[in-house]
Amino acid sequence: MADNSSFKFRSNSTGRSGTTIHGFPAMLLGLPFCVIGIVILLVAGRVIDMSKTNKSPDLVLSSVGLIFFLAGLSFIVHGLRGVLAQRRKAQVRQINPGRPWLADYDWDAAGATDESLKSIGGLFIGLIFFSIFLIPFNWWAFVSDESHLFVKIVIGFFDLIPFAFLGGLIYQIGRHLKYGSSRLKYGSFPFFLGDEFRATLTPGRPIGKFKSVTIRLRCIQEEYVKDSRNKQSVICHEKHCGTIEIKQGGVQQHQVPITFKLPDDDALSTSMSVTPPRYWELEVLADTPGIDFGAKFLVPVYSRNRQDK
Repeated sequence: MADNSSFKFRSNSTGRSGTTIHGFPAMLLGLPFCVIGIVILLVAGRVIDMSKTNKSPDLVLSSVGLIFFLAGLSFIVHGLRGVLAQRRKAQVRQINPGRPWLADYDWDAAGATDESLKSIGGLFIGLIFFSIFLIPFNWWAFVSDESHLFVKIVIGFFDLIPFAFLGGLIYQIGRHLKYGSSRLKYGSFPFFLGDEFRATLTPGRPIGKFKSVTIRLRCIQEEYVKDSRNKQSVICHEKHCGTIEIKQGGVQQHQVPITFKLPDDDALSTSMSVTPPRYWELEVLADTPGIDFGAKFLVPVYSRNRQDK
């Protein structure tokens, strides 16, 4: 087992925040988008008559309105869920003052299910959104008389985005059909820094023969940063990573024991209630014939010294 405690920067992940805006600000941001979207949809449906100034086809106008409405609705739902979650966590914190992890996240004390279905859902939503988003641009590039060759080339390039989502979706569905949903059974709940992380991986179906298996347990600290245009984005810092490498072999059994030595560092304690959050993930990847095995779990790793705070 390799245990790497150096700080690493993960630029290939948007983390679990998804956005830098949460709670009531997210709801307020989404509201005007919803209103604009509804107005555009009413124009497209001829409920609001703008036939003298509007020359766009109803389908194109409807897609624009739907984009605004769905974008606004996603922010409102995200903000509302955050507000309700914070209220629930405050109530749980009062009931369980000595066990802050119960208020930090909605953990299952027995274990966790891998995030394959969540990944499939995210790819499906991305496919639908970008397919709708590109409708007005394709009309402008390939149907209207105002386009030219450069516009066609640029829009044609962006038309590849839905196909990338479709490819990822097909692959993730194939992986789920091949291996099913994996389950991680905790050896204890929660795991404490300085102790051992002991858990058992149970794939929905056996992994079978593999060239190699990589198991990583990492602590991730998210950060909200602004660029030169004052635009915020989410980046992830890998604060700790333990790795287990298994060479060529086979896993026919349904249970795979996993053990890591956790660092004795209170600064790495899970904190999902704050923004930006800090958390631990267990990732298992197996290089197998055909579709590779992959599973990721959010796991509860906390500081024993801070459990009464």
